[in-house]
Amino acid sequence: MEKDTIVAILGATVTVAGLVLVFIGFVASQGEQFQNNQRKRVFKRVAKTGLIPFAISLLAGYFCVCWLQENTERSYYLALLFFRASLSSTLLYGIISVLGFL
Repeated sequence: MEKDTIVAILGATVTVAGLVLVFIGFVASQGEQFQNNQRKRVFKRVAKTGLIPFAISLLAGYFCVCWLQENTERSYYLALLFFRASLSSTLLYGIISVLGFL
């Protein structure tokens, strides 16, 4: 049962990280099109902020791989914790960046 959970979390976190990375690239490329330096800086800041949920998702994936290698309870709970954190931070990043800045 735990192995199925870890494999599912691994796939989901890598997918979330990929989607966030694509969104970061989209926002950064849109920001480059502006002539206004103030607006350009806002887009760069929004893109750089996206590295937080990206990194958290990769950390969740890392702990999944650690669990698959070591099968320790600590790695299992850290994978779950970072998976939840990655979903929450991705949700917050999406809402704040779209409604607040873009």
